[in-house]
Amino acid sequence: MTQSRIPAETASSSEKQDNAVQPPKKNKLKQVAKWTSIAILTPIIAATGVLAYGVKIDLADHRHDINQWLSSTLDRETTIGGDMSLTLSFSPEIELSDVTVANTEAMKWEPMLKSGYIGAKISVLPLLSHTLKIDYLDLKDISLHLSKDNQGKANWVFAEQATEKPKETTQSTPFKLALSNNIRAEKVSVDYLDQHTEQYANVYLDQLALTKPDKWLLQAKGNAWGMNMMFHWPVI
Repeated sequence: MTQSRIPAETASSSEKQDNAVQPPKKNKLKQVAKWTSIAILTPIIAATGVLAYGVKIDLADHRHDINQWLSSTLDRETTIGGDMSLTLSFSPEIELSDVTVANTEAMKWEPMLKSGYIGAKISVLPLLSHTLKIDYLDLKDISLHLSKDNQGKANWVFAEQATEKPKETTQSTPFKLALSNNIRAEKVSVDYLDQHTEQYANVYLDQLALTKPDKWLLQAKGNAWGMNMMFHWPVI
């Protein structure tokens, strides 16, 4: 009987083919790392694009819940009866109209705040360096009534602030204020009444503009205590 033997070259070639069929482990790890990176980076890139462009959200559908939350937080009846929108971006913008904040019992016949329009925009990233950067502020038809009752209680101190326990003082970096664009106000009235000392003051601004054509310039037109005033004041 004769025994058949497989040549050594044929055996080695078949082993090479088997090894070629099996994918290397390194390729699998590369594929896993690739798809993991895509899964992580895709939502980050998408969110960055959305915040860079800005998305405007109409909050009117949530008016009832927002009014309830504000009233509960301030412990005053607070309503936003007009437009209310929020633009989500790296510089969030909020626009409100017909805002009313009720007064204290001592002055309950008139609201503490009544506004026609409030628009504001701030930058988020400067907050990380303790800088409050206001991109713009626009106020129209604002009526603010500040007062103190006979016991000296101020109406701008809300209930939660008055009853809040004093906290331990901790050192923290103070915020800096930075303006990058215009601030405008039209028809703004501010009253102050101290019932205990019987002091009263009133300021009405028909127009106010803080602009920066080449350097900051404050322009205002209105009256105080019934006296007309108008001035242009360069801000250094």
